[in-house]
Amino acid sequence: MQRECPNIFIAVRDSGARQMSPDRQYRLAILYAQAAAKGGAAMRMMLKIIIPTEAGNRTIKDGTLPKVLEGAMNRLKAEAAYFVAEDGLRTAMIFFDMRDSADIPGVVEPLFMGIDAEVELLPVMNADDMRKGLKAAMEAM
Repeated sequence: MQRECPNIFIAVRDSGARQMSPDRQYRLAILYAQAAAKGGAAMRMMLKIIIPTEAGNRTIKDGTLPKVLEGAMNRLKAEAAYFVAEDGLRTAMIFFDMRDSADIPGVVEPLFMGIDAEVELLPVMNADDMRKGLKAAMEAM
């Protein structure tokens, strides 16, 4: 489930049986980031960077690709970064803390402009977050 804005995809998975509309998913992702910012806590995010083959080849040859990816990891103070070939395309997954949804343009624009990337931003949890969330969910039932 994704909403396109022109190169950015913000995806939120619905754990219920019903499917959310792309507009609702988009608003929910923004609300998560805004709520985290208001509470002073950061929202752990996964930034998925999908690099088209031609742009990847060109930016490897001219040295842009490693500079753009290193710059992104440094700016984001990445917790972790992984690089894979997904569906035949170079793909990076960078995990970081986002404090404010207003940070999104600063995160994604260098990727759009520097390497013609498609981008997905997803809120994610680690094992501790999952345990805390499940405990809260059980208490709410």
